[in-house]
Amino acid sequence: MSRRQYVTQSDAEQFSNIQVTDATEADDQISHAEEMVDSYVGFQKKHISDTYSGLATSAGSDYLVDNSGDSPLKSYDDDYYTFCEIEILGGTGEGQTRTITAYDSDTYKVTVGTDWSVTPDSTSFYVIRQVGKFPREEDVFQDSNLKYYKSIPEAVQRATLAQLEYIIEKGDDFFAGATDYESEDIEGYSHTIRDGANRSISPLARELLKGIRNKKGRLRV
Repeated sequence: MSRRQYVTQSDAEQFSNIQVTDATEADDQISHAEEMVDSYVGFQKKHISDTYSGLATSAGSDYLVDNSGDSPLKSYDDDYYTFCEIEILGGTGEGQTRTITAYDSDTYKVTVGTDWSVTPDSTSFYVIRQVGKFPREEDVFQDSNLKYYKSIPEAVQRATLAQLEYIIEKGDDFFAGATDYESEDIEGYSHTIRDGANRSISPLARELLKGIRNKKGRLRV
């Protein structure tokens, strides 16, 4: 599972003509594409801009519970923390980071997408944060049953997949700065790169993100 959960390995295989042979490497490359998309789009008003921390009261192979009196998990409804990352900063399981796939507000339980290598316990201090810039506030809905539903904008999903193809086709040397080109032929689209263009972002991804990218200007007085 990638860090930001914008797309899955199945999405990559279905829409980007990529065959996954190494799941860990695939997640790393998808995470790289997600990170580059986030960097390109500029400031976005994330759904969760704060960080939340506490001490676990119990845990299992793929979950953590904090039902203490001052638990931050007692403040929000079902699935509020999905698309977030939880990191164990101290105590048992220190150094582990996992992606939250579900949150149950009745039991104050966060479920993670990959089992813990070392199961946390009541000594484990955790922090929860939304790593990605998506979902934004406008991408999150809450129903009458007090459950959160979140989505990643289609343009961001498609741009991430385009960027993933670009990363694989260009190779590591290109992104390390060892190679540069005045023109590109990528994804069936040939063009000459204008001066000042962001060469690290796929031409198709740039096009898809036009309506989402937040450009910052400077006011002169």
